[in-house]
Amino acid sequence: MLAKAHPDYSARRVVSHDPRFCTYTSRQKGNRWGLQPPSHNMTRNYPISQPSSSTRPSASSQGAGGASSVTATSKSFQSHSRRLSASPSPDGTLAIYTPHKYSRSSRIHSAEVRVLDLKTGNSTPFSKDPNDREPSWLGESNQVIWLKDVTHGATELWISDAEGSEINCHCAGRISARVSNLKLHRIDECTIALAFSCPTTPDGLLFNPAKGPSAHISNSIWYTTLSKRASSGSNGYKVQYIIWPSAPSNALKSSGGLHSPLSPSPDACNDFDLTSTGLTFIARDPSPDAPDPLRAELYYIPLQSFAQPPTTPKPQLLSIPNFAGSTSHPVFSPDGKSIAFLKTQAPPLRPSSSSSDSNSSTSDPKPPNRNRLIVINDLHLPLPPPGTPLPQRFSRSGWHLSPLSVSWSDDGRELYVVAEDEDGAKKLFQVPYMLSSIASEPKAVASECSVFGIQGFRSGGRGGKGLVSFSPGVG
Repeated sequence: MLAKAHPDYSARRVVSHDPRFCTYTSRQKGNRWGLQPPSHNMTRNYPISQPSSSTRPSASSQGAGGASSVTATSKSFQSHSRRLSASPSPDGTLAIYTPHKYSRSSRIHSAEVRVLDLKTGNSTPFSKDPNDREPSWLGESNQVIWLKDVTHGATELWISDAEGSEINCHCAGRISARVSNLKLHRIDECTIALAFSCPTTPDGLLFNPAKGPSAHISNSIWYTTLSKRASSGSNGYKVQYIIWPSAPSNALKSSGGLHSPLSPSPDACNDFDLTSTGLTFIARDPSPDAPDPLRAELYYIPLQSFAQPPTTPKPQLLSIPNFAGSTSHPVFSPDGKSIAFLKTQAPPLRPSSSSSDSNSSTSDPKPPNRNRLIVINDLHLPLPPPGTPLPQRFSRSGWHLSPLSVSWSDDGRELYVVAEDEDGAKKLFQVPYMLSSIASEPKAVASECSVFGIQGFRSGGRGGKGLVSFSPGVG
């Protein structure tokens, strides 16, 4: 079941009620929890909790009392469940994930939210409500925030502890549109910045199909804050997070026609990111004289506060000299002072191009559409005038692989890059954030697994650890 690991890593198996998961840790500082479905020839018995009569989040008992045993063969597993990625809790003890299941007989997709105990391997249901989606850790006392689709095309934000206690469950706010790609960033002990995408009308307002059609709908990034507020109830006063003091604001309303995110779900969450001082995102140049209308560029919006509408700060283009290709996967460093992203050095060649290397440098043997890893350092406010080169570092051009995604370690000292090798497996690579000392051929962290998700523990003293989601080993 365990994929063969890099020599610097040792594998450790834990007992789990759900055989889709196993764990491994490293002997180095960068310990990882790994998740892996069973191999193709594996047959296991594992308990599945009976459906709850309530649609609220519920962590029902495991094993005994309401758990039935089924046989999961390779055929039944692949036909009913898709691969998944998991998000670790701040203290590194739990992970939350959403397995998507498909019934061949009824041709119905379904999903539930589950919580995995990373120490024991036990997986318990958090919510079986099909309207609950995109769970995330709030970053405080193992509380979870998620989106709930409700009537009239609206979306509610709900918060509960990881056990799904009804006492500690409350609605933090309602948005009159279909919200997607929820992202959070803690500002202080009482304030959390939120950013998400919503369909938007031509005049920059939230689009709700229940209120009537619109001639032109586009994606836009919206932001607001969650703030701790005291409220009274049947059990006395409580301090809870709610959307306050203002309704969500459209970050791109004064952008001159920019639209983001560009990618379809679920990859749209990789098209933007937020930190305490602003937003970064990718978008295409909407001007009629744009040199390449399909090229995605990197933009940055400085914000003094996520609680108030912007004072018309127009997004600033972050230009990269000698790189004319598309940008993807922008992500802020933990301290918010740097942005890592991927960019091709030249745009993809058109079919009518007369030469296959007309846009490539003679010193760069790679194809022109191969991604390069770039880091913009020391992103201080105010930004220099548009067009001014910012401090940048680049990965070497000799690496024959093209990165697919990038993320930061929780201490900001390393970058984790997923790239596809010649056999089609997505490997995880660890590189220093300065990039100057990166070897032209970085070694994969795990040599025989296909990675599709990595997230670090952002608080709670878990420095140097992260959770990796990967599919069965190849080769």
